[in-house]
This record gives sequence, C-alpha cells and structure tokens, in this order.
Amino acid sequence: QRVSLEKGPGKRTKRRADENALAGAGTPDYRSVLDGDSPNGRCAGLNAESQSLLKVVRCLLFLSPPESAELSSFLNLTDSTNTISDEQAARIGICCDYGIDVTESVMKLVLDACKGPSPAVTKLTALTLMEHLFLSCTSGRSASIAVKDAGIVWELYDLAVYQRPATRDS
Repeated sequence: QRVSLEKGPGKRTKRRADENALAGAGTPDYRSVLDGDSPNGRCAGLNAESQSLLKVVRCLLFLSPPESAELSSFLNLTDSTNTISDEQAARIGICCDYGIDVTESVMKLVLDACKGPSPAVTKLTALTLMEHLFLSCTSGRSASIAVKDAGIVWELYDLAVYQRPATRDS
C-alpha cells in the first residue's frame, strides 16, 4: 500500500491510499549462481522438468564435479558395480575446473530454445542455463566468453530484463 505523509498543525498524519493503488516492484526475489550462491541451490524457482534439464546439461558439459550426486546419477553410478576409473574422474574434474568457452553458437542455441510460439524451455530456464555456462568464465577459471555479435548481447538483455506483471486493469 502507498502511504502519504501530510503535515498537520505541528504533527504528521498518515493517510492510506485506496486498495487498488499499484505498489512499486519491490525487492527482487531472484537468486543467481553468479552471486556466489552454491550450485546446489541453483534450481530455485524452476519446475521439475526444468530442474532435470539443467542437471543433464550440467553433466553433458562437465559443469558438475565427478564426485557430485547428479553426475553419478547421470552416469548410472548408483551401485558399486558401475564406477569410473580415477583417470576418468580426473579428466572430468579438469573439464569441470576449467570449464568451456561460451561462444556465440552456444548462446544462440539457448536463446533460440526459449523463443517462438511454443518454446522448448521457459525464459527462466534459459537464463539459469546461461548463468551456469557463465559460471565457468568467472575469475580463477580459464574459460572465456567469445562474443562479437552485438545482437546476442541484446538478446541476452531481452532474456534478463524485468517485465512488469500485468496490472489489475489490463
């Protein structure tokens, strides 16, 4: 609710606005893995299908460490008969530690997946995927973002820009 303060004779009085008044956007409730949040909390706000997709992509791109539960599940290492060798675990660890370069073609795949009349993924899922790709490009890691096309930057902006929810009158 919006509250206005009016000065009266020597004191302030409060007057409440009517119930239909629009409030501001408020504080954001979106958390990002790029803010330093643990990758374990990366699925906040995603539906079950999007969470599964994110886990598979993280495993396919070796963004998950070899000892993680999601990679073990992906590789079907649920019992003691299915294991990976120390050499395979070390290779996956190197890929996870160093990450992959994020190129225009990788970004375009994710951006195109959330477009059109029946998108393959939601904008929130696409944004979360992008953040996890960018995580391997943070300081201390050797991956980089290779973008020369300014159009991709604008598409990223369109993906992440705040869009005001519909008002009661619309």
